[in-house]
Amino acid sequence: MNLRLYDSAARAVVPLAPTVVPGTVTIYLCGATVQGAPHIGHMRSAIVFDVLRRWLERCGQRVLLIRNVTDIDDKILAKSAAAEPPVPWWAWAQRHEREFDAAYRALGVAPPTYEPRATGHIPEMIDLVGRLLDSGHAYVGERGNVYYDVRSLPDYGSLTNQRVEDLATTEDEAQIDDDVEADKRDPRDFALWKTAKPSEPDDAAWDSPWGRGRPGWHLECSAMSRRYLGETFDIHGGGIDLRFPHHENEQAQSHG
Repeated sequence: MNLRLYDSAARAVVPLAPTVVPGTVTIYLCGATVQGAPHIGHMRSAIVFDVLRRWLERCGQRVLLIRNVTDIDDKILAKSAAAEPPVPWWAWAQRHEREFDAAYRALGVAPPTYEPRATGHIPEMIDLVGRLLDSGHAYVGERGNVYYDVRSLPDYGSLTNQRVEDLATTEDEAQIDDDVEADKRDPRDFALWKTAKPSEPDDAAWDSPWGRGRPGWHLECSAMSRRYLGETFDIHGGGIDLRFPHHENEQAQSHG
């Protein structure tokens, strides 16, 4: 196989050299947050990685492709509550997950090897938060939120070539609110676990050692990639708009 890809971490075109399992290329692809109907940007990403997968298979490689579904997050909760009439958050997510599936099939995108949902992997996420707390990369706030301490990791910012001191926040703008910002030690830290809010549905939260709550957006991908691909895999992909803060924070969690 002679394939060269642009590696955004190295900021260079490099040969693809699978190292985890001989003859197998392992790929984790950030899939859809099923907050609404799919658009052309979602499908462009899906087609790009479908072409890559088919080329690798044509070259004789086995491909293990994981594409997740984010079926719980702030946007899903907000949009389901604002619908007329309001819709349960899980029904809103499922409706749009089906729309994504129909769009993939209409364009001939092959299904991934596995397509895990965030809500199906809460135990793995709680385990990862515990590991980060034990290693000194995370802390629990007074309200039960758990945050990643970005200054605890020397290589934070290396993926997008940014210095921590130049950043105002490492949260996605849609994820910022007073409850999440309340007890951060540094405004540049990001949420791993969000304590349950009285304004949100009771079933949109899970029990944890830090209190009832739900995972932060970035946490799920680190937990699910490790669950299906192990500590190391060959390619992490996704839309370029996800590089910061999502992929930068994923890398920080996994490195931590």
